[in-house]
Amino acid sequence: MLNTRSSLIQSSIHQNEQNPVFQAVLEIADEAIFILEKSGSTIVDCNTSALKLFEATSKTQLLNLPSYRLYNYEPLEYSVDRINNELDKNGQYSQEMSFRTCKQNVFWGKLVQKNIGLTNLNYTILKITKSANYLKDEQWLSEIIKVSSRSTGRQFFKQITKHLSNTFDAEYAFIARRIAGDNSRIKLFYVHGDGVTTKYLKVHGSFIENIMRGYTSFYPTGLIDLFPGDEIISETKANSFIGAPFFDVSGQVLGIIGVLSTSQMEEIPNARYMLNILGSRTAAEIQRIRSKELLRQQTRELAEVNQMKDKLLAVISNDLQAPLNTILGYSGMIRNKADNYKPEELSSKMKVIDNSLRNLYMILESLSDWSRLEQEKVRVEFKPNNIRNILEDIKPYTKYLLEVKQVALINKVPSAINIKADNYLARAAIKSVAAYVIKNTMKSGNVTFDAQIINGHWFFIIRSDKHLADEQEIKFALKASRQEFYTSPKESSVPVLGVYVAREFMQLQNGRLSVNQSPEVIEFLFEFEKG
Repeated sequence: MLNTRSSLIQSSIHQNEQNPVFQAVLEIADEAIFILEKSGSTIVDCNTSALKLFEATSKTQLLNLPSYRLYNYEPLEYSVDRINNELDKNGQYSQEMSFRTCKQNVFWGKLVQKNIGLTNLNYTILKITKSANYLKDEQWLSEIIKVSSRSTGRQFFKQITKHLSNTFDAEYAFIARRIAGDNSRIKLFYVHGDGVTTKYLKVHGSFIENIMRGYTSFYPTGLIDLFPGDEIISETKANSFIGAPFFDVSGQVLGIIGVLSTSQMEEIPNARYMLNILGSRTAAEIQRIRSKELLRQQTRELAEVNQMKDKLLAVISNDLQAPLNTILGYSGMIRNKADNYKPEELSSKMKVIDNSLRNLYMILESLSDWSRLEQEKVRVEFKPNNIRNILEDIKPYTKYLLEVKQVALINKVPSAINIKADNYLARAAIKSVAAYVIKNTMKSGNVTFDAQIINGHWFFIIRSDKHLADEQEIKFALKASRQEFYTSPKESSVPVLGVYVAREFMQLQNGRLSVNQSPEVIEFLFEFEKG
């Protein structure tokens, strides 16, 4: 069958070459004329004008080639199918597009393709006319540059979409851009035309799919029939479309610029190149806006970092001053008058220094926890943890605080309570809040560790029956955002910073820190998943 068809083609070529009338008709035309075998779009003959236009030295360079080899950028699976569909439906197809010659030179032209019947085979005849060397079309290019350069930002998008709508005599023109991490749709961010509420365009199986692959696309008619389920086509009742991609600095498709019309669309001279120029200008404008947004964001972040640094330095200097002064004072006394003190007096003073050093160490460890949180160096590893074991781990930190404050500890936590949590985060959160509660409990008061199970979750509770904690300070530490916490004029301390860090650590392990407070009693509740 294949050989028979090939023989028929070769036979028809020979007959055409021997037919003076046929050759005269071909050669009298100033335009490039090609005769194509329809089913495969293979070139079976052409005239001298075709050789000249495509810079071929002889017909052998063009014959037996598929016609899409004449095009510059169009993909095979898109062009051949679309052209054949149009030929079957209307008997004719026309389009303006970019062509490439045998010498790899590019020009802009218009093709018209029609069905004919010769020698018992289905043929199409293809006429190509050079419309302009668009690289030298200074008047047209000047107009495009004028339209796209007179404004920036939102006004720029308004101007170019309005210009496109007027140029194509179409109701709608739009600009859409790719969504980071989402290849299934793109976002419409500017539309010229009334009543468009659609926010996204799907990519796969849609009228923009080839554009997202990097190709300019043109549907002169029948858009509703081709894509009946498309949201924006249904909303606008669009019947035709032309659009082009625009690219980022890495050459990836950043978005598209397109025109939708409710009537059949005739492709105007240099339409595709106009879209490419406007697309390039659009990409530059979007990236300019993104650069400004990034600069503003970096400026805001730098200001936040400076505010955070200032707040932290104030907190650190305030909280470190007391234990350091105590250490310096007592160490100076011992250094200068060690011989004057009895052993029990030296022991008492060394105990004060020891407590101050422990307090200083706790402050530094809290700052270390904060630093890991801010640098996002916290790695969460969920596993069963026994609460009693966590309390044993933090006992060296709480013991001396209880002694200094002369506060009693009541531990009601059963030994068999297991929680699902990260060991480091759970220990750091409980230690920070326990230190805060003990430091804010009055002399002779009681601090209680307790546990309850509610709806399948364990609640570990730290309670004080005689507290001095500031209610507004606690609520602020538990509810403030990162920016609010660091930019607030409120005076803070390392223990308050510890409560804030504890809240963040609980969230990182799918838990929650909350507080119940009355004039005398305060209790912090740590909600964990049951282990």
